[in-house]
Amino acid sequence: MSERSIEEFLTDLEARGAEQDERERMLLGSLDEGISAVRSAASVVSRLKSASESPSARKQRPRFCGHCGAPLAAEHSFCTQCGQPVEI
Repeated sequence: MSERSIEEFLTDLEARGAEQDERERMLLGSLDEGISAVRSAASVVSRLKSASESPSARKQRPRFCGHCGAPLAAEHSFCTQCGQPVEI
């Protein structure tokens, strides 16, 4: 292989790597958006379920953080795992 063809090969390889990096960034961004949408939907569903239950039923069922899913004690206003505020 001549020196020129090696330079061309390396240039082409760098360009392909940059394209791959951009595709990965786009996919990761889409994944983050999807995760955020699912968390938001789960939070809305949780709020709707809470609003439809009686106060005594709400006190008896276990609670979980809508952001990270960690279990919550009844008296907690913030998640002990991620620190996000939670509904009482």
